[in-house]
Amino acid sequence: MTRPKKKTRKIPRTKPDRPTRAKQAAFLEAVAIYGTITRACTESGVGRQTHYDWLKKSQVYVDCFLEAEKIFADRVRDAVRQRAVDGWQEPVIYQGQYQFVNETNDAGEVTKRHMVTVRKFSDRLLELLAKAKCPEFRDKLEVGGKDGKPIEGKITIEFVEPRHDRDPEGI
Repeated sequence: MTRPKKKTRKIPRTKPDRPTRAKQAAFLEAVAIYGTITRACTESGVGRQTHYDWLKKSQVYVDCFLEAEKIFADRVRDAVRQRAVDGWQEPVIYQGQYQFVNETNDAGEVTKRHMVTVRKFSDRLLELLAKAKCPEFRDKLEVGGKDGKPIEGKITIEFVEPRHDRDPEGI
């Protein structure tokens, strides 16, 4: 007697997971904007562990994530350059009050009020930017001997037998 054949069920092919790709895209966009995984998770609604699972499963996702981090790094570089070179406007405060200048017409009537501001720059950011982009501003560390020749040296290692005649209490 022959056994009846077991029916095998074919698993249908699935289409690419569009919601997952949409979540990945939203997460990667948030990484490019905010620069941290925690903030990207908050903004995109993706769990932290989900991101790490995607990193393990897909090299394409890894490449996209690294690109998003590069985009954020460029945003940081642009902000550093802007604060160091272009500066920013800071309001003038005198005796705890913002200072204003009135603009008047020919009749002496005030037509507009402008807040008094001063342009500020970040010397420290300019220094860091200069060191990054201009080799002549980098800290120089030269190690060499006389007339720029290499330093010669000799290292000797000696093993010494411990003395047993010493009193450990009298050290």
